[in-house]
Amino acid sequence: MADAIEWLAQIAAGLAHCHERGYIHRDVKPQNIVVGDDGGAKMIDFALAVPQDASWGRYLIRRLLERRRPGTRSYMAPEQIRNKRLTGQTDIYGLGVTLYTVIAGQLPYVADRPQRLLEMHLWNPVPSVRLVRPSVPLELDELIRAMMAKDPLDRPVGMGYVSSKLRSLALLCPPDN
Repeated sequence: MADAIEWLAQIAAGLAHCHERGYIHRDVKPQNIVVGDDGGAKMIDFALAVPQDASWGRYLIRRLLERRRPGTRSYMAPEQIRNKRLTGQTDIYGLGVTLYTVIAGQLPYVADRPQRLLEMHLWNPVPSVRLVRPSVPLELDELIRAMMAKDPLDRPVGMGYVSSKLRSLALLCPPDN
């Protein structure tokens, strides 16, 4: 678990770099993360990356140009589902779902219909990863739940904070075998 958390801390640091330059990934998920031979984790597949909706004008232009909501349903933030303004907080949600999935070994929300899955991201409470893996430190569970908050303003301030928090939490977790 410690290695996985450290890799996700590296991903968070990389996404913080993108956010500082005004871009968001919009499709943060385990399938878009690679770990190299050197042990470093990297985010890939920036095909859906766009400038953040820093102004209402940019937001309106993006909405007019996109016919559908891009992203992967299982990892989409509520504001992405609603086609609202997108910021770095959108990627924090996706990384929170990714973190949950990596730690629990399953997605936080599963549904038989795509629309139901989106509704779960919008309305269902964020499940505790400790229900699946009781050995997970409480601080890690709280971070995951904060990253997956329904309101972007309730999520951690930025990816830099998430990265440093994950690095400190990796030290609390048992080493990988």
